[in-house]
Amino acid sequence: MIPKTYLAIAAVAAIALIAGGIIILMNNSDNPSPDPVVPDVDPDEYILRISGPNGTVYADLAQTDAAKELIGALEDSPLSVKLQDYGGFEKVGDLGIKLTRSDVSTVTGPGDIVLYNGKSIVMFYGSNSWQYTSLAKVKDASADSMKEFLGSGDITLELSVEKIVN
Repeated sequence: MIPKTYLAIAAVAAIALIAGGIIILMNNSDNPSPDPVVPDVDPDEYILRISGPNGTVYADLAQTDAAKELIGALEDSPLSVKLQDYGGFEKVGDLGIKLTRSDVSTVTGPGDIVLYNGKSIVMFYGSNSWQYTSLAKVKDASADSMKEFLGSGDITLELSVEKIVN
């Protein structure tokens, strides 16, 4: 027979384990992160600079909340993003930050830069039709120039923004 003191201690320990588990579940990283804050910036006053092993390209930013949030994220420091080939017409990578989605049916082309699923950046060297949020468009892009810039296989690019001085 187990003494009542041991049973009481076991009961308290079980309650503590259950309570600890509830706290852990409540603090789980799977809980949604707070919505991004949209900075009060005008994307027309900035240019997106994208640098990689094959050179640098510049892109005009879109008039979307996601583009404004990207500007806010890049104003103080650049962001490195690893992109992988997908579908034979694009490269996609995790931004590491969540941006506001305002997806619309889009037919993309070479040089389009879009947000997919709120957290992935997609750069096109070909064309696709899907629901995306526009981020930017590479200046004077063609299929050949984008293929040359993005290369084959995985690539790491550095994103930064520059304020346009008029």
